[in-house]
Amino acid sequence: MKSSLKVLGFLAGAALFAVGMSGCSGKPKEGAEAGGSSGSAAPASTSIDAKGSTFVKPFLENVFEEFKGKSGVTINYQGGGSGAGISGLLDGTVPFAASDAPMSDEEMGKATSGPSGAVMNLPIVLGAIAIAYNLEGVADLKLDAEVLAHIFQRKITNWNDPKIAALNAGVTLPDLPITVVVRADGSGSTYVFSDFLSKAAPAAWTLGTDKQISWPNDVQKQQKSDGVSKATKDTPGAITYVELSFAKQAGLGLTSVKNADGQFVKPEPSGVTAAAENASLPEDFRGSIVNAPGATSYPVSSYVFALVPSDLSKNTAGKGIVDALKFVVGEGQAKAEGLDYAPLPESTKTKVSEKLAAIKVAS
Repeated sequence: MKSSLKVLGFLAGAALFAVGMSGCSGKPKEGAEAGGSSGSAAPASTSIDAKGSTFVKPFLENVFEEFKGKSGVTINYQGGGSGAGISGLLDGTVPFAASDAPMSDEEMGKATSGPSGAVMNLPIVLGAIAIAYNLEGVADLKLDAEVLAHIFQRKITNWNDPKIAALNAGVTLPDLPITVVVRADGSGSTYVFSDFLSKAAPAAWTLGTDKQISWPNDVQKQQKSDGVSKATKDTPGAITYVELSFAKQAGLGLTSVKNADGQFVKPEPSGVTAAAENASLPEDFRGSIVNAPGATSYPVSSYVFALVPSDLSKNTAGKGIVDALKFVVGEGQAKAEGLDYAPLPESTKTKVSEKLAAIKVAS
Protein backbone atom coordinates (compact mmCIF):
# COMPACT_ATOMS: atom_id res chain seq x y z
CA MET A 1 0.00 0.00 0.00
CA LYS A 2 2.78 2.45 0.93
CA SER A 3 4.51 1.62 -2.34
CA SER A 4 1.32 2.40 -4.28
CA LEU A 5 0.94 5.73 -2.49
CA LYS A 6 4.52 6.67 -3.33
CA VAL A 7 3.92 5.92 -7.00
CA LEU A 8 0.73 7.94 -6.99
CA GLY A 9 2.52 10.83 -5.29
CA PHE A 10 5.33 10.73 -7.82
CA LEU A 11 2.88 10.74 -10.75
CA ALA A 12 0.93 13.66 -9.29
CA GLY A 13 4.13 15.67 -8.80
CA ALA A 14 5.26 14.94 -12.36
CA ALA A 15 1.90 16.09 -13.70
CA LEU A 16 2.13 19.35 -11.77
CA PHE A 17 5.67 19.90 -13.05
CA ALA A 18 4.52 19.36 -16.64
CA VAL A 19 1.68 21.86 -16.24
CA GLY A 20 4.07 24.43 -14.80
CA MET A 21 6.54 23.98 -17.64
CA SER A 22 3.81 24.39 -20.28
CA GLY A 23 3.76 28.15 -19.54
CA CYS A 24 7.39 28.71 -20.59
CA SER A 25 7.33 28.39 -24.40
CA GLY A 26 6.82 32.11 -25.07
CA LYS A 27 3.63 31.50 -27.09
CA PRO A 28 0.43 33.41 -26.23
CA LYS A 29 -1.16 31.59 -23.28
CA GLU A 30 -3.65 32.16 -20.50
CA GLY A 31 -3.20 30.93 -16.95
CA ALA A 32 -5.84 29.66 -14.53
CA GLU A 33 -8.89 31.76 -13.76
CA ALA A 34 -8.83 33.52 -10.40
CA GLY A 35 -11.02 32.17 -7.62
CA GLY A 36 -11.96 28.55 -6.89
CA SER A 37 -13.41 26.84 -3.85
CA SER A 38 -10.51 27.75 -1.61
CA GLY A 39 -10.49 31.43 -2.68
CA SER A 40 -6.69 31.37 -2.86
CA ALA A 41 -5.96 30.60 -6.54
CA ALA A 42 -3.36 32.73 -8.36
CA PRO A 43 -4.70 35.65 -10.47
CA ALA A 44 -5.18 35.06 -14.20
CA SER A 45 -2.04 35.61 -16.25
CA THR A 46 -1.37 35.80 -19.98
CA SER A 47 1.84 36.04 -21.99
CA ILE A 48 1.56 37.35 -25.56
CA ASP A 49 4.29 37.80 -28.16
CA ALA A 50 4.29 40.74 -30.58
CA LYS A 51 6.86 42.45 -32.78
CA GLY A 52 7.37 45.19 -35.34
CA SER A 53 8.41 48.84 -35.34
CA THR A 54 11.59 49.70 -33.46
CA PHE A 55 10.44 53.33 -33.79
CA VAL A 56 7.75 52.69 -31.17
CA LYS A 57 9.58 50.13 -29.02
CA PRO A 58 10.58 52.49 -26.14
CA PHE A 59 6.98 53.69 -25.83
CA LEU A 60 5.32 50.27 -26.02
CA GLU A 61 7.77 48.62 -23.63
CA ASN A 62 7.06 51.31 -21.05
CA VAL A 63 3.28 51.23 -21.47
CA PHE A 64 3.07 47.43 -21.59
CA GLU A 65 5.09 47.19 -18.38
CA GLU A 66 2.54 49.37 -16.59
CA PHE A 67 -0.29 47.35 -18.13
CA LYS A 68 1.29 44.14 -16.84
CA GLY A 69 1.31 45.52 -13.31
CA LYS A 70 -2.39 46.32 -13.50
CA SER A 71 -3.65 43.29 -15.41
CA GLY A 72 -1.17 40.43 -15.04
CA VAL A 73 -0.92 40.30 -18.85
CA THR A 74 2.61 40.28 -20.26
CA ILE A 75 3.15 41.62 -23.80
CA ASN A 76 6.57 40.49 -25.06
CA TYR A 77 7.16 43.23 -27.65
CA GLN A 78 10.28 42.25 -29.60
CA GLY A 79 10.74 45.12 -32.07
CA GLY A 80 12.62 43.92 -35.14
CA GLY A 81 11.33 46.49 -37.61
CA SER A 82 7.97 47.19 -39.22
CA GLY A 83 8.70 44.77 -42.06
CA ALA A 84 9.42 41.95 -39.62
CA GLY A 85 6.23 42.74 -37.72
CA ILE A 86 4.09 42.59 -40.85
CA SER A 87 5.77 39.34 -41.93
CA GLY A 88 5.19 37.82 -38.49
CA LEU A 89 1.52 38.74 -38.60
CA LEU A 90 1.08 37.36 -42.11
CA ASP A 91 2.71 34.01 -41.33
CA GLY A 92 1.02 33.65 -37.94
CA THR A 93 4.20 33.92 -35.87
CA VAL A 94 2.66 36.71 -33.76
CA PRO A 95 -1.01 37.52 -33.13
CA PHE A 96 -0.53 41.28 -33.59
CA ALA A 97 2.22 43.68 -34.66
CA ALA A 98 3.14 47.36 -34.89
CA SER A 99 4.30 49.38 -37.87
CA ASP A 100 5.16 52.99 -38.70
CA ALA A 101 3.83 52.34 -42.21
CA PRO A 102 0.26 51.25 -42.88
CA MET A 103 -0.08 47.89 -44.59
CA SER A 104 -0.28 47.98 -48.39
CA ASP A 105 -3.28 46.68 -50.32
CA GLU A 106 -1.22 43.61 -51.22
CA GLU A 107 -0.32 42.95 -47.58
CA MET A 108 -3.96 43.44 -46.52
CA GLY A 109 -5.01 40.85 -49.10
CA LYS A 110 -2.41 38.36 -47.88
CA ALA A 111 -3.60 38.85 -44.30
CA THR A 112 -7.22 38.18 -45.20
CA SER A 113 -6.32 34.86 -46.85
CA GLY A 114 -3.74 33.91 -44.20
CA PRO A 115 -3.81 32.73 -40.58
CA SER A 116 -4.63 36.16 -39.13
CA GLY A 117 -7.66 36.89 -41.30
CA ALA A 118 -8.73 40.47 -42.01
CA VAL A 119 -6.51 43.00 -40.23
CA MET A 120 -7.10 46.55 -39.01
CA ASN A 121 -4.44 49.31 -38.96
CA LEU A 122 -5.13 51.25 -35.76
CA PRO A 123 -3.15 54.37 -34.74
CA ILE A 124 -1.71 54.00 -31.24
CA VAL A 125 0.69 56.97 -30.89
CA LEU A 126 2.46 59.65 -32.93
CA GLY A 127 6.18 60.13 -33.44
CA ALA A 128 8.82 62.08 -35.33
CA ILE A 129 11.51 60.77 -37.63
CA ALA A 130 14.49 62.97 -36.81
CA ILE A 131 17.08 63.82 -39.44
CA ALA A 132 20.01 63.28 -37.09
CA TYR A 133 23.65 64.17 -37.72
CA ASN A 134 27.14 64.14 -36.25
CA LEU A 135 28.83 67.42 -37.11
CA GLU A 136 31.08 69.01 -34.50
CA GLY A 137 30.55 72.73 -34.10
CA VAL A 138 27.21 72.80 -35.94
CA ALA A 139 24.45 73.08 -33.36
CA ASP A 140 21.60 74.22 -35.59
CA LEU A 141 21.40 72.70 -39.05
CA LYS A 142 18.60 73.49 -41.50
CA LEU A 143 17.72 71.28 -44.46
CA ASP A 144 14.84 71.02 -46.91
CA ALA A 145 13.41 68.05 -48.79
CA GLU A 146 15.25 68.78 -52.02
CA VAL A 147 18.67 68.95 -50.36
CA LEU A 148 17.90 65.84 -48.29
CA ALA A 149 16.92 63.99 -51.48
CA HIS A 150 20.26 64.95 -53.04
CA ILE A 151 22.22 63.96 -49.91
CA PHE A 152 20.60 60.53 -49.54
CA GLN A 153 20.95 59.84 -53.28
CA ARG A 154 24.65 60.83 -53.03
CA LYS A 155 24.33 63.83 -55.34
CA ILE A 156 25.51 66.10 -52.52
CA THR A 157 28.52 64.50 -50.84
CA ASN A 158 30.23 67.24 -48.81
CA TRP A 159 28.99 69.31 -45.89
CA ASN A 160 30.13 72.66 -47.32
CA ASP A 161 28.18 72.15 -50.55
CA PRO A 162 26.66 75.46 -51.76
CA LYS A 163 23.10 74.10 -51.55
CA ILE A 164 23.52 73.26 -47.85
CA ALA A 165 25.28 76.58 -47.22
CA ALA A 166 22.40 78.49 -48.82
CA LEU A 167 20.01 77.13 -46.19
CA ASN A 168 22.40 77.86 -43.30
CA ALA A 169 23.51 81.49 -43.58
CA GLY A 170 26.04 82.40 -40.90
CA VAL A 171 26.86 78.77 -40.09
CA THR A 172 30.42 77.57 -40.69
CA LEU A 173 30.08 74.23 -42.45
CA PRO A 174 33.17 71.99 -42.46
CA ASP A 175 34.91 70.71 -45.58
CA LEU A 176 34.03 67.15 -44.64
CA PRO A 177 32.55 64.23 -46.60
CA ILE A 178 28.97 63.28 -45.77
CA THR A 179 28.47 59.67 -44.65
CA VAL A 180 24.89 58.56 -45.26
CA VAL A 181 23.57 55.94 -42.80
CA VAL A 182 20.34 54.10 -43.64
CA ARG A 183 18.26 51.17 -42.41
CA ALA A 184 19.21 47.81 -43.92
CA ASP A 185 16.06 46.01 -42.73
CA GLY A 186 12.48 46.60 -43.81
CA SER A 187 11.61 49.68 -41.82
CA GLY A 188 8.62 51.92 -41.25
CA SER A 189 11.10 54.72 -40.59
CA THR A 190 12.41 54.28 -44.13
CA TYR A 191 8.83 54.32 -45.38
CA VAL A 192 8.00 57.57 -43.58
CA PHE A 193 11.23 59.29 -44.64
CA SER A 194 10.92 58.22 -48.28
CA ASP A 195 7.22 59.16 -48.25
CA PHE A 196 8.17 62.66 -47.08
CA LEU A 197 10.75 63.06 -49.85
CA SER A 198 8.33 61.70 -52.46
CA LYS A 199 5.67 64.23 -51.45
CA ALA A 200 7.85 67.27 -50.66
CA ALA A 201 10.50 66.94 -53.39
CA PRO A 202 9.01 64.77 -56.16
CA ALA A 203 11.31 66.14 -58.86
CA ALA A 204 14.48 65.51 -56.82
CA TRP A 205 13.63 62.17 -55.17
CA THR A 206 13.66 59.22 -57.57
CA LEU A 207 13.84 56.20 -55.24
CA GLY A 208 10.15 55.92 -54.42
CA THR A 209 8.28 55.23 -51.18
CA ASP A 210 8.81 51.89 -49.47
CA LYS A 211 9.96 50.12 -46.30
CA GLN A 212 13.13 49.13 -48.18
CA ILE A 213 14.87 51.35 -50.74
CA SER A 214 17.46 50.53 -53.41
CA TRP A 215 20.03 52.91 -51.96
CA PRO A 216 23.23 53.98 -53.76
CA ASN A 217 26.12 51.58 -53.19
CA ASP A 218 28.19 53.94 -51.04
CA VAL A 219 25.73 54.40 -48.18
CA GLN A 220 26.25 52.67 -44.83
CA LYS A 221 23.45 50.20 -44.01
CA GLN A 222 22.63 49.28 -40.42
CA GLN A 223 20.02 47.12 -38.70
CA LYS A 224 17.26 48.72 -36.63
CA SER A 225 17.00 52.15 -35.04
CA ASP A 226 19.75 51.57 -32.49
CA GLY A 227 22.07 50.43 -35.29
CA VAL A 228 21.71 53.58 -37.38
CA SER A 229 21.90 55.90 -34.37
CA LYS A 230 25.07 54.20 -33.05
CA ALA A 231 26.75 54.24 -36.46
CA THR A 232 25.95 57.94 -36.84
CA LYS A 233 27.32 58.70 -33.37
CA ASP A 234 30.53 56.80 -34.17
CA THR A 235 31.09 58.50 -37.56
CA PRO A 236 32.01 62.21 -37.81
CA GLY A 237 30.16 63.73 -40.74
CA ALA A 238 27.36 61.14 -40.70
CA ILE A 239 23.65 61.78 -41.23
CA THR A 240 20.66 59.44 -40.82
CA TYR A 241 16.91 59.32 -40.26
CA VAL A 242 15.79 57.77 -36.99
CA GLU A 243 13.06 57.95 -34.36
CA LEU A 244 13.50 60.97 -32.11
CA SER A 245 14.16 59.16 -28.82
CA PHE A 246 17.01 57.12 -30.38
CA ALA A 247 18.60 60.31 -31.77
CA LYS A 248 18.39 61.99 -28.36
CA GLN A 249 19.81 58.98 -26.53
CA ALA A 250 22.79 58.98 -28.90
CA GLY A 251 23.37 62.71 -28.40
CA LEU A 252 23.04 63.48 -32.12
CA GLY A 253 22.31 66.84 -33.71
CA LEU A 254 18.68 67.36 -34.73
CA THR A 255 17.97 69.01 -38.07
CA SER A 256 15.30 71.68 -38.49
CA VAL A 257 13.38 70.54 -41.57
CA LYS A 258 11.49 72.90 -43.89
CA ASN A 259 7.76 72.19 -43.81
CA ALA A 260 4.96 72.72 -46.33
CA ASP A 261 4.47 76.31 -45.10
CA GLY A 262 8.15 77.13 -45.63
CA GLN A 263 9.05 77.11 -41.93
CA PHE A 264 12.01 75.21 -40.46
CA VAL A 265 10.80 73.03 -37.56
CA LYS A 266 12.71 70.75 -35.20
CA PRO A 267 11.45 67.24 -34.36
CA GLU A 268 9.47 67.82 -31.17
CA PRO A 269 6.17 66.39 -29.89
CA SER A 270 4.39 69.73 -30.36
CA GLY A 271 5.30 69.77 -34.05
CA VAL A 272 4.11 66.17 -34.46
CA THR A 273 0.79 67.03 -32.79
CA ALA A 274 0.39 70.00 -35.13
CA ALA A 275 1.03 67.76 -38.15
CA ALA A 276 -1.66 65.29 -37.02
CA GLU A 277 -4.16 68.07 -36.36
CA ASN A 278 -3.56 69.62 -39.79
CA ALA A 279 -3.71 66.36 -41.75
CA SER A 280 -6.54 63.90 -42.27
CA LEU A 281 -6.65 60.12 -42.44
CA PRO A 282 -9.03 57.91 -44.44
CA GLU A 283 -11.71 55.88 -42.69
CA ASP A 284 -9.43 52.82 -42.41
CA PHE A 285 -6.57 55.03 -41.06
CA ARG A 286 -4.12 53.82 -43.75
CA GLY A 287 -2.80 57.24 -44.60
CA SER A 288 0.14 59.58 -44.12
CA ILE A 289 0.66 62.87 -42.29
CA VAL A 290 4.07 63.76 -43.77
CA ASN A 291 4.50 67.27 -45.18
CA ALA A 292 1.29 68.38 -43.45
CA PRO A 293 0.28 72.05 -43.73
CA GLY A 294 0.64 74.42 -40.81
CA ALA A 295 3.42 76.76 -39.72
CA THR A 296 4.35 74.62 -36.69
CA SER A 297 3.91 71.16 -38.26
CA TYR A 298 6.99 68.94 -38.22
CA PRO A 299 7.04 67.50 -41.76
CA VAL A 300 8.50 64.01 -41.06
CA SER A 301 5.81 62.93 -38.61
CA SER A 302 3.92 59.66 -38.49
CA TYR A 303 1.29 57.67 -36.72
CA VAL A 304 2.36 54.26 -35.46
CA PHE A 305 -0.19 51.55 -36.21
CA ALA A 306 -1.16 48.45 -34.30
CA LEU A 307 -1.86 45.72 -36.84
CA VAL A 308 -4.53 43.56 -35.26
CA PRO A 309 -7.01 41.00 -36.63
CA SER A 310 -10.65 42.05 -36.51
CA ASP A 311 -11.59 38.55 -35.29
CA LEU A 312 -9.64 37.14 -32.34
CA SER A 313 -12.37 34.80 -31.13
CA LYS A 314 -10.26 31.70 -31.82
CA ASN A 315 -7.23 33.08 -29.98
CA THR A 316 -7.30 32.32 -26.25
CA ALA A 317 -5.27 35.50 -25.66
CA GLY A 318 -7.61 37.64 -27.78
CA LYS A 319 -9.15 39.54 -24.87
CA GLY A 320 -5.67 40.24 -23.47
CA ILE A 321 -4.56 41.72 -26.80
CA VAL A 322 -7.60 43.97 -27.04
CA ASP A 323 -7.32 45.07 -23.41
CA ALA A 324 -3.63 45.88 -23.88
CA LEU A 325 -4.34 48.04 -26.93
CA LYS A 326 -7.22 49.76 -25.14
CA PHE A 327 -4.74 50.63 -22.39
CA VAL A 328 -2.24 51.97 -24.95
CA VAL A 329 -4.75 54.35 -26.54
CA GLY A 330 -6.21 55.23 -23.14
CA GLU A 331 -4.03 55.64 -20.05
CA GLY A 332 -0.85 54.93 -22.04
CA GLN A 333 -1.14 58.20 -23.98
CA ALA A 334 -0.08 60.10 -20.85
CA LYS A 335 3.41 58.62 -21.28
CA ALA A 336 3.88 59.77 -24.88
CA GLU A 337 5.49 63.20 -24.51
CA GLY A 338 7.81 62.13 -21.71
CA LEU A 339 9.21 59.47 -24.05
CA ASP A 340 9.52 61.88 -27.04
CA TYR A 341 6.32 60.79 -28.78
CA ALA A 342 3.04 62.66 -29.16
CA PRO A 343 -0.40 61.52 -27.95
CA LEU A 344 -3.24 60.76 -30.33
CA PRO A 345 -5.72 63.55 -31.06
CA GLU A 346 -8.94 63.04 -29.10
CA SER A 347 -10.97 62.46 -32.27
CA THR A 348 -8.57 59.69 -33.35
CA LYS A 349 -8.63 58.10 -29.87
CA THR A 350 -12.41 57.93 -30.03
CA LYS A 351 -12.42 56.26 -33.45
CA VAL A 352 -9.71 53.76 -32.50
CA SER A 353 -11.49 52.89 -29.27
CA GLU A 354 -14.65 52.14 -31.24
CA LYS A 355 -12.70 49.83 -33.59
CA LEU A 356 -11.12 48.00 -30.64
CA ALA A 357 -14.52 47.50 -29.01
CA ALA A 358 -15.76 45.85 -32.21
CA ILE A 359 -13.00 43.18 -32.34
CA LYS A 360 -14.42 39.70 -31.75
CA VAL A 361 -12.98 37.83 -28.78
CA ALA A 362 -13.92 34.57 -27.09
CA SER A 363 -16.72 35.00 -24.57
